[in-house]
Amino acid sequence: MVICPKCGNEIDYLGLEVISKTYYIFDKNGEWKDEVEGDADTIFYCPRCQRALFFDEEDARAFLNGEKVEVVQED
Repeated sequence: MVICPKCGNEIDYLGLEVISKTYYIFDKNGEWKDEVEGDADTIFYCPRCQRALFFDEEDARAFLNGEKVEVVQED
């Protein structure tokens, strides 16, 4: 188990939120065309306090393996 650096609780996994973007062309006939996948944003968060810890899978994995990794700063 590792300790969440934001709330101090012991955790053994992280939550993951993936926000993906898809772009379409909407024509004058009301048709959706030309689907294009955009980049996906990932947020790894503490399952106890729900605060964002990492945006990068490598950092999240390193943290869960007990390595010291810098967490994201929230505004």
